[in-house]
Amino acid sequence: MLQLFEEIEWFLNVHCSEVLSKNNVKFYRVYKNHHQGDYKCIIRNNMKSLDTTLELFDKCLMDIRPLWKNYLKFLITDGKVCVFFNRTLCFLHGLKNVIDLGELYGSNNLYPKIFMVNVDTTSKLNSLTNLRAKTVADILQKLLSSCGGTIVQNIDNESLNARPNYNIIISQNNHKNTNDDSIIFIQVGSVLNIADGQTITTDEYFKLRTEEIDSMCDYKLEINNVTTNREDLVKTTVVFDLVQSNIHKTMSLNLYSENPDIKTSCKGALFVMYNYVRLVALLEKFDYLVSCKKYSPLPSMDEIDFSLLSEDREWALMFDYILYWPTVIKQSLENFKDGKPKIHNICKFLMGLSSYFSVYYHHTRILTDSRPHLMSLIYARIYFLKAIAQVYKNALNLLQLRPLIKM
Repeated sequence: MLQLFEEIEWFLNVHCSEVLSKNNVKFYRVYKNHHQGDYKCIIRNNMKSLDTTLELFDKCLMDIRPLWKNYLKFLITDGKVCVFFNRTLCFLHGLKNVIDLGELYGSNNLYPKIFMVNVDTTSKLNSLTNLRAKTVADILQKLLSSCGGTIVQNIDNESLNARPNYNIIISQNNHKNTNDDSIIFIQVGSVLNIADGQTITTDEYFKLRTEEIDSMCDYKLEINNVTTNREDLVKTTVVFDLVQSNIHKTMSLNLYSENPDIKTSCKGALFVMYNYVRLVALLEKFDYLVSCKKYSPLPSMDEIDFSLLSEDREWALMFDYILYWPTVIKQSLENFKDGKPKIHNICKFLMGLSSYFSVYYHHTRILTDSRPHLMSLIYARIYFLKAIAQVYKNALNLLQLRPLIKM
């Protein structure tokens, strides 16, 4: 399904554009509101008629990929050519793809090279900027590994019998390009951490975040897991603090601000973890009801009627997040050879997924009565939730964060 989805995007944005180049065709992806299509086509310059254009698109589809006629169709809506995906087929094959691949979902083989990633120790980094650089280095290694790369710690690696193809150096300094293409400098913006006129240390920063989490979570932390949960939440908060904005730009934490925004407080990180925990709780409750024989066991995916996933919010979560996750990984490494990876895209993705899942959670009752005519929908939604949970785990893993089970 992943390859099919990427090929469809190529068909829309490359092949159709070439066929109708005189009309300057441009497809753009629709987010959240999919009533009028999943892609829309903007056509400029001397367009004869939408009907003629629609016929050309249909002909392109039949000429290039006739089997795709089951997956997408072209319609005219509000004077624009819109592309609609077959939702049932996307749910069926997309969810199966996620569950079958598990932690490998989203991985690719774009960069099958040997990399060495280090933080520039010659830079005069303050403590929090140095922490940001190390965090970027750790995440970058995870990203490169997920895209087929091999990470080594030394230039001469006996186990591989090879030297690194690329030596990536994370630095606060703006290094000029060298003549050696194997050396990549990635500049990390400084962290402004002035609090009451004093520069705080890393230890003070962690202490402050721990106190904030304690006060915000209070009794909500599980008694048997207080220490583990607290440590995991502090680490999650720190990572989001340092990489949720463009890593190349200077950032300010405003640690003692009375009215911090979501990028300078614990709220964003806690919101992501809280929604993942709610998702896991739903899956655990389903398993409990099965063990109590209130629900029958989950059938195999081949027996599920995914056409029952008919809510617009379900399709938005599927199209905008589950199916889009592999693209997020690729986009995060765009331009990394020029020293400009987009690591913040992962945090942005998790925040968007959490916001939309929160809305879905509040508006949709998942675990309904066990009456026979309702069980088919419950089963479809459980597989749907399992796929969302897997995408959550994969994204958190790239950030080197451990998903919480309870909060």
